[in-house]
Amino acid sequence: MLIFCFYRETARALHRHLRREVGQRILTLTAEKLGLEGAHRLERAEDALTRIARRLSDARSPFHQEVQRNLRAPFASKEFHILMQWEEQLVGLMIAYVRSAPFIARYLPLERPEVRRAFSEDRASHEEVRAGVAALGHALTEHMDGSSLTMAHRLEEFLRFAKELAERARFQSVDDAEDADTRVDPLKQYLDALAVHVRRGGEGDDTDDEDVSGAAEGSWRMQGTVRLVYGETKRAARERLMLAFNSPLFPEVLVSSSVLGEGVDLHRFCRYVIHHDLCWNPSTIEQRTGRLDRIRCKAEVAGRPIVIYEPYLAGSADERMFRVVRDRERWFQVVMGQKFEFDEATAERLANRVPLPEELAAELVFDLRRAKPAGPSLREPGQEMRRGGPLRAT
Repeated sequence: MLIFCFYRETARALHRHLRREVGQRILTLTAEKLGLEGAHRLERAEDALTRIARRLSDARSPFHQEVQRNLRAPFASKEFHILMQWEEQLVGLMIAYVRSAPFIARYLPLERPEVRRAFSEDRASHEEVRAGVAALGHALTEHMDGSSLTMAHRLEEFLRFAKELAERARFQSVDDAEDADTRVDPLKQYLDALAVHVRRGGEGDDTDDEDVSGAAEGSWRMQGTVRLVYGETKRAARERLMLAFNSPLFPEVLVSSSVLGEGVDLHRFCRYVIHHDLCWNPSTIEQRTGRLDRIRCKAEVAGRPIVIYEPYLAGSADERMFRVVRDRERWFQVVMGQKFEFDEATAERLANRVPLPEELAAELVFDLRRAKPAGPSLREPGQEMRRGGPLRAT
């Protein structure tokens, strides 16, 4: 999920809140699946997650072997032959995601008693272990996310992106202006960015400005589900975050100021965008959304729409801005080429005028296409983007 804010302090506050809330939801979901009750149920849920992660990391356990089998399967295809030299690093990064708390809590059926016993450190029966291995295999190959994509499908898309980068590096000409010895390998740069957010060794301090050039020894560990980038974020850290966000790993939620609003691609594994703070210029909103509307975007791969939320507090200045911007957007569909430039002084007048009805706007739109597409478009009115409604203060 991609969240845009206008104010730096708003972005920081959202980052803190979302980190805390996501962590709480993961523990709560785990406790519910395990049937835990009482005052210390979240602490017990955290212990259970740690225990399961340990079982998934143990090279001798059948669970680790099942993960390895599923994650290495795509490399047998000729399609990914170019990635063979990177197989160990790619598999290591994916294993880190599978043993992370968000994956375990969301994908493993811990509500089933035999699965719970299989992942416990006590001696489980062969039948229970087989049930746990089968449940893990199902989580990796059959369980779908909110976009109807399985983990196996997401892994293939991950490898296809890595393949594109590997081919780009292979076909770089030595006659480029950049010296061959100093030319950046895009795949290596991508994997180095992931190695920062999926790091070897300890858990780290979950900061975004660390200058990490490589991975230390030890097992791969996920660093943070929610990340923040704004104007003061170092350029190197910002570029690493953009690369890492274009993966099925972490971060899964990226909170950004306008610094990522233009000229960057964040589309590979995201189709949800929240415009927490609106802008008077509708083209700015469109530019932000455009970070997810690219060739080979997740919406295209999944055959699902890009989902846009524009929350506001009912009865506040936010609602006035929302209505003005939406009205401007409708008129722009009629009067092509209109500049979206207006200021606070005209906001009151624009907010109070009778808005252009959506049905009328649709009738007045000029259709300049010579032929209509065979199938529905991702950005076709009425289908592509579900707008957010009001948030009522309590």
